[in-house]
Amino acid sequence: YTPFLPLQDSLLRGREIPFGAAVRRVLELAWYFIVSTAIQLLILLAPVVPIAAVAWLLVPGAGNAPPAGAHAAGAAVLAVVLSMGWFVVAATFQIFATPALVLDGRGPIRSIGVSVRLVGGHFWGILGRFLGFFVVLIFAGVIASAPVSFLTAAARAAGGTGSTPLLILETVWSSAVSALLFPFGVAALLLLYRALCPSSTVAASGPAPGVEALNP
Repeated sequence: YTPFLPLQDSLLRGREIPFGAAVRRVLELAWYFIVSTAIQLLILLAPVVPIAAVAWLLVPGAGNAPPAGAHAAGAAVLAVVLSMGWFVVAATFQIFATPALVLDGRGPIRSIGVSVRLVGGHFWGILGRFLGFFVVLIFAGVIASAPVSFLTAAARAAGGTGSTPLLILETVWSSAVSALLFPFGVAALLLLYRALCPSSTVAASGPAPGVEALNP
């Protein structure tokens, strides 16, 4: 999704650049992006790996006689819940790291710090907006995929097992829907980032259309 960031950011500021120029912009920062991604993965997995290891050690005890087995299973479930909770929180705090790196030239480590600082005062607002947006996006995807889904269901109800042309149509249609909806997800990320961290052009002329200040 990274080439869409400079492309849509330029459009947001009233400029237009070729998609090839956006790709070159990302390729110029490829090394920094790789380092930043590796650091983000370490942050995400550092606490999860030991928690998952403890859960794995406790799972075999689930076969023992109660209450030992029940306690082990409960501990394993708690470990999984804690791991998923950490993953959601850490991923949310790092969500603006890539825009900070690609759009504003922040370093691989500094971009993560910028993201943590931006999310720190608006965690629930950012998380709620993203959850709401993706609910709408999933709903739109279901509606857009409905024609082929109905056609496939009708063919199977008629006794067909799914012919090759129908399978190809279903694959092509679902891929087209995903490709059409994908830029909107990047745009949602970009709008939130620019609401919290305007570029120098936007800061000088006021928020761009569609960008509003995000209150805590």
